[in-house]
Amino acid sequence: MFTFSTFSARLRAFMLLLGLLPIALGTIGFAFYSRDHIISDAHQELVHTAAFQKRLIDDWLTGQANNMQFLALDGMVRQRSRDGMHNLFMSFMATHPELDIILYVNPEGRVEVATSGELGVDVADREYFLAARQGKGFISDVLISRDTNMPIVIISSPLKDMQGNFGGAVCSILRMDAVNSLLAGLRPEKGGESYLIGKNNVLLSHLNGTRRADDLDVLDGEMLERIYSAASRGVPYKSINDGLSVVGATTLAKDGKWRIVVERPLDSVLAAAAGQSRLFGLACFGALLIVAPVGWLLARSMIKPLRDLAGYAHEVGKSGETRACPPVAEGSPKEVLELQRAFCTMVDQLEENAETLRQMAVTDPLTGLANRRRLEEEGIRLIDACLRADASCSALLVDIDHFKRVNDTYGHAVGDDALILIAETIGACCRISDLPARYGGEEFVIIASNTDARNAMVLAERIRKRVESTPLEVDGMALTLTVSVGVSEYTRTPSYGLSHLDDVLGKADSALYAAKEGGRNRVCLFEPAPQDGS
Repeated sequence: MFTFSTFSARLRAFMLLLGLLPIALGTIGFAFYSRDHIISDAHQELVHTAAFQKRLIDDWLTGQANNMQFLALDGMVRQRSRDGMHNLFMSFMATHPELDIILYVNPEGRVEVATSGELGVDVADREYFLAARQGKGFISDVLISRDTNMPIVIISSPLKDMQGNFGGAVCSILRMDAVNSLLAGLRPEKGGESYLIGKNNVLLSHLNGTRRADDLDVLDGEMLERIYSAASRGVPYKSINDGLSVVGATTLAKDGKWRIVVERPLDSVLAAAAGQSRLFGLACFGALLIVAPVGWLLARSMIKPLRDLAGYAHEVGKSGETRACPPVAEGSPKEVLELQRAFCTMVDQLEENAETLRQMAVTDPLTGLANRRRLEEEGIRLIDACLRADASCSALLVDIDHFKRVNDTYGHAVGDDALILIAETIGACCRISDLPARYGGEEFVIIASNTDARNAMVLAERIRKRVESTPLEVDGMALTLTVSVGVSEYTRTPSYGLSHLDDVLGKADSALYAAKEGGRNRVCLFEPAPQDGS
């Protein structure tokens, strides 16, 4: 049964139509390129342009907000180090020229650090600080600075100190120069214009950093309502700027607080229609001579590689697995070759990204060891394999002695270095078949398959000695670290928790507790409590 659902059928039907119905095409072409249709096409193009501009503005504002969130998460900011924050802010501004000022407002609402301007200013009553108190980010409308009387946009993000309490807010101030730099590239082609209208009908696309509050362009509300209505329906109207007839489109941005209006002169739209009508007449004649024979050859060179690529895409989508990308026949159109290369590259990149995400999901970002999620998944698998093979399996729970003292004395950066050093030592001592993981905080776990308690104690002692003999370099000094290790061998009947993994980890934790109680820097094997009457 003949169908238009395939590319080849549509292509052949198109060639047949051009070959047999040139007169009908001319008649249809006249109606197709009529005035109303051309205006409608132009309106749809402007709708897409406005939608693109909306995404561009929203993404730009979101990116600025994300920048403030990034700064708010920095350790220097959370520790409220004035010098550290100032250096961080200045370095950040050096790579983000759109920013005018970055400042830190303390929990009491006073400006404590700023890249420029006065410190100690009380902003506790400002909307962006009140939003930060509620744990919310904030992007202001166009405001008038109380200090400079200039139009600005303020973006803020709340922060929490190292104890998790409200630590104030990180704010950036952007003058309208930065916003207008973005707007400069938004104008549509063919003599078009874009306008950005903000709160109280202020024409934002005409603001800049040198215009003061008393020099703002405020548009007539009734005129704007007429423009919005006409632009939404695709009906020509008088332009915002010069009163000429235009075709426009409009959309809302910034959560509905700003409105974008995109316009093209009506004369320009209709001039394109006249040119297209002349070209259409020539195309009808040329199509009879060229399209039919060339089209059949073109179809033969395009359909097969496209079908192969479609089959490959269907197979990848159905199975989720990739194989070698199908080759394209020699002589295929350049676009088909590019499509095939781009699609195959995309599939390879998706596979690489998926593998990267899989690794990130099961790896501790600081130490590079398995994280707790992978421990719970892979640990159960290893123990179950040992159960089925009737083989031994042991768990080692390693804890850094006096780690809190290291953090408190030398800082969290040194604490992180200590965790990395211990992780590297553990990894060097383990076999490929072992599963070393970061359990949480300063604790590490090793699931050693095919290892009984005696050999697990040997491994634990090797780790303990190597840690003790591998000092951490801190400002030119050697800091000796020690660890306590609890060791347990799994049993077929769990007594700690519901699963064998919970059981062996619970016993290792009990042994670790005994090692710490015994003075630390030692290895202890779990010993079950004696049975009554024994």
